[in-house]
Amino acid sequence: METPRYFYHPDLSIWLSVDPPSDKYPNLTPYAYCANNPVVLVDPDGKEIDPTSMTEWNNQKQKIVDKKAYIDKRIDKLNATAKQKGWNEGTIKKRTNELKERSARLEKTLNTMGDLEKASTIYTLEKVDENGSFSKGFGDNEGKMVIKYSCTASFVHEVTHAGQYHNREIGFVGVEVTGYDITDEINAYKAGLAYDKYAYDNTYYRFSDITPEWVRKRSDTYKYLPAEPLNEIMYKQNRREKSSYIR
Repeated sequence: METPRYFYHPDLSIWLSVDPPSDKYPNLTPYAYCANNPVVLVDPDGKEIDPTSMTEWNNQKQKIVDKKAYIDKRIDKLNATAKQKGWNEGTIKKRTNELKERSARLEKTLNTMGDLEKASTIYTLEKVDENGSFSKGFGDNEGKMVIKYSCTASFVHEVTHAGQYHNREIGFVGVEVTGYDITDEINAYKAGLAYDKYAYDNTYYRFSDITPEWVRKRSDTYKYLPAEPLNEIMYKQNRREKSSYIR
């Protein structure tokens, strides 16, 4: 198969010519595609494999999978108890609704990660001690999108922003973020909360607590974010400035 971006054998998953950076991977054949592991690794143009980020990416993904499985088991146990004790519908919803939303949001995060793995843009991870962020890379990370995170809940939060970028809900013109509104932060905070209910301030929060007012109080950066979603505006802008966004 030969396209502007690919020159490889799709059945054997090998490059039909020498991989440009093969000298950086002396333990691999210069014809290896995705380090001979195309199920896990992503190598969109044969120019770079970031095994360190991919290993940590998969580590974080497994933590999310495990947390979702734990939550789903709790839901099953509560449903079994409800049946045994004859709880009414209101009691069942009160006991399980928050857990069901956590499970659904974690599922959405896993789907987002799957989308990012298939995207042509390169994402790189960076562990930090302070608050996380999602931004365009510069210097050694030029041409990449950088996900900085401090813990798994922070990772989920920032991956949500990466998904918003991938879906053209937010974007960048230069290093300036565009199309960014309060709902983008609300969804990111709720995503992190789905993983860890004590993720913020070491305080237990419910999803209903994550309001525009709650978000705006957390940072001066959020104070003046537009209240209405700007996704449609971003869609139109992305069509004009395609080179600045994931395609």
